[in-house]
Amino acid sequence: MRQQRMKKIIWGLLGLFAGKRSMQGFYEGLLRVALDGLNYGRGGDFRTSGELHLLHRIKDSLKDVQRLVVFDVGANIGEYSVALADFFGPQSTVHAFEPSKETFAKLKAAIGARTNVVANNCGFSDSEGILKLYKNTERHTLASLYQRDLEHYDLKLDQVEEIQLSTVDLFCAKHGIERLHFLKIDIEGHELSALKGAEGMIREGRIDFIQFEFGGANVDSRTYFRDFFTLLKPSFRLYRIVRDGLQPIDHYYEGLEQFNTINYLAEKR
Repeated sequence: MRQQRMKKIIWGLLGLFAGKRSMQGFYEGLLRVALDGLNYGRGGDFRTSGELHLLHRIKDSLKDVQRLVVFDVGANIGEYSVALADFFGPQSTVHAFEPSKETFAKLKAAIGARTNVVANNCGFSDSEGILKLYKNTERHTLASLYQRDLEHYDLKLDQVEEIQLSTVDLFCAKHGIERLHFLKIDIEGHELSALKGAEGMIREGRIDFIQFEFGGANVDSRTYFRDFFTLLKPSFRLYRIVRDGLQPIDHYYEGLEQFNTINYLAEKR
């Protein structure tokens, strides 16, 4: 009761100054602190974002599965692919997908002698085809299918490479993959298209867990969290990944449209 009274007093005091011009700097700072506390903006590094913590939940949930099949879509130079392979062990198969030839070479080098990682020089979309990949001259690991406006970071995607794209459904059919236990997608704004290319697997209940990144690249691809929510909610429970666990997302509201990089998990119902 005392806590509730104190909370009411604090909110009342903050409300007295709400909307006033003189307090905008204070509230902007408060907003930045709140977003950081909610883990928004912390999704770029799997070591500190909570993604590694999530793997324990997946492993425990699928402990009776003898051979896990994992897709790392947007594997880049392979750091997360290697982490997945080491965590799930030699009985797992991690398919790492990287469409850029130069980055793919670095991916293969990172995999080394590991036999439970398969490197694939292609990407995923909602249909097969060849598209342009826009890259940065100095930061070769930064690439997107969208000509992103990154002037506010003093960056330009000033290189272009043609890449091969498939779909999750077609790839699985071609390689005889009956079930995906964990599908991770981090492809700089093209995540929704890749998920649409997995609609068959999703509809048939053949994907257990999906992790996808959401952030500034979705501004450039003009995709919103509502698009993901609408696509996945019928078959999955949705969560925001935080540093030490998962925060459930039971319903959609506009405040979820935060474009500071973060990762989400969809867990099959």
